[in-house]
Amino acid sequence: MRLADALEDTRPQPVRCTIGKILDSLEGEDRATLEHALDPESGWAHAQIARALAKIGIKARGPAIGQHRRGVCSCP
Repeated sequence: MRLADALEDTRPQPVRCTIGKILDSLEGEDRATLEHALDPESGWAHAQIARALAKIGIKARGPAIGQHRRGVCSCP
């Protein structure tokens, strides 16, 4: 194995934020719906999205939603 390959194998993987992890856990229509709601142009407030997620058993806080929407979270 070359050193470059060994170094690449040890590179830490990007860590997804809470909202990124939630997106990763959803499929199909639910994922598409959340992606649409997260679009800043959608008109949905952070708190509204958090309440909707809570209704289906997913915990997310408004500030985390805001950070993800602005692209200042830990998602790659």
